[in-house]
Amino acid sequence: MSHYPILGVSTIMEGGNHTDARYLTDLFSRHADKKITCISGHIHLQDAAVYNNVHYYCNGALSGFWWEDGNKESAGKCYYRETPPGYAILDLYEDGRVNNQYIPHAF
Repeated sequence: MSHYPILGVSTIMEGGNHTDARYLTDLFSRHADKKITCISGHIHLQDAAVYNNVHYYCNGALSGFWWEDGNKESAGKCYYRETPPGYAILDLYEDGRVNNQYIPHAF
């Protein structure tokens, strides 16, 4: 668990990923026998990536109301880009599977 994303797709648009991402992804690769899931925030966008069998999730932000009307007219009230304010529920299983579900906040 990390505030800044270690690896993600939307970090290309938003920045804010770990400066030591190469070190961490190499470390995770050396422990491929472990089931690793990384969760983060910071960029307030819903994002999921899989690299070398490691799952990386960023799950928006519940504090979306500070965006007021949002920054994209077509997306909706309080959205940041196309991500609505919300939260995630992660189900972690003994066999290493993970289910990440993003729950948009109901207005």
